[in-house]
Amino acid sequence: IWIHGGPMRQMRLGWQPLHSYMLFYAFHQYLAERGYAALWVNYRGGIGYGRGWERGARAPVGMDAGGPVGRSGQGIVDCGDVVGGAAFLREQPFVDPERVGVWGLSWGGYLTLSALTRHPGTFAVGVNLAGMWDMELERPRETAAYSPKELGHRLRDPLYNLQGTADRNVSFKQMDAIVRDGVRHHLPFWTEY
Repeated sequence: IWIHGGPMRQMRLGWQPLHSYMLFYAFHQYLAERGYAALWVNYRGGIGYGRGWERGARAPVGMDAGGPVGRSGQGIVDCGDVVGGAAFLREQPFVDPERVGVWGLSWGGYLTLSALTRHPGTFAVGVNLAGMWDMELERPRETAAYSPKELGHRLRDPLYNLQGTADRNVSFKQMDAIVRDGVRHHLPFWTEY
């Protein structure tokens, strides 16, 4: 499962107008040539499906499988859409249900981290490309309940993290936090930067 960034973005069929998304589309073509199936999840909070869909991740919620979530469903409802995508893939006759992975860029990396910590065992592997582990490092006024780090001790699926040091949207402090917490909790993670 590929998760786009944003959240105010969407994946479209065919070549993408944004350069980075064009590269990811090309990479998915490469994966398809090698026999992999790819599902792009246009989760609630993204654009292109009307105002209700775009605002759907901001609806108030109280609890989910991972515990209390605060005043908004952002990071919860959209994560549920990703987990629902995994359930859909597992039902397909051409998919090995034990080998469903998830990966994403920026907000998609954050949702990858959220899916692995809120719903452990759902994915065989996760790849985080510059996602947020600790929301308070980027958005100090955000509640910690949105942060994957709050449930980081639940991570049991392999996690690969990649991040550059000059990212304009997500600071490298996120990678430092993942490493710190990963070592502290003896989590199954690897990093490249």
